[in-house]
Amino acid sequence: MKNIIAFRHSVKTPLWFVVAVLLLTGAVSGNAQKKSSMASKLESKPDAFIQKDFTTIGKVAGVSISVEGITDLGTKTKMNALEMEYSGTDNSTSASVLLDPGEADTLMNFIDFVTNTVFMSGTPPDEREFSYISRSGFEAGCYWNKGWNVYIRVDYKDKRTNVEFNREDVMAFKSLLKQAKSNL
Repeated sequence: MKNIIAFRHSVKTPLWFVVAVLLLTGAVSGNAQKKSSMASKLESKPDAFIQKDFTTIGKVAGVSISVEGITDLGTKTKMNALEMEYSGTDNSTSASVLLDPGEADTLMNFIDFVTNTVFMSGTPPDEREFSYISRSGFEAGCYWNKGWNVYIRVDYKDKRTNVEFNREDVMAFKSLLKQAKSNL
């Protein structure tokens, strides 16, 4: 025990060094930052004049879907993104996310997989789940619990933004995604 105490006292690390290491590794922030989509980066670009145009596609189970056109008026850089926004029933919870066209394609492929393969597969031999998480923090998934249950989470770290879909909701969501995709 004396050796450990002596060792602890013999190592003199400056406090500023410890704080710098913690800040660089993100240990102090508590949460790892989620990666942003290219659309989110363009939308929040500092020192730029940004124009946003919105095309409403529709709403299913409390999730609004639209296409957001983002233009940096200085550089003339343009990008369209799929926007999904969730507002809780009590209006105390809300979240939105932008998906780049590539992320929207992957989400569409995931929903196609769920409707064309998973729903048709019947009862799995063991517990099973499938999920997709975008770079920007959107999650879609399904799991078996006496039937296939499908959900989306607009912010995958916030359980309050979780929306459970029945099969009709899944088909409506798929239809809205197809409409949105044609505007991307």
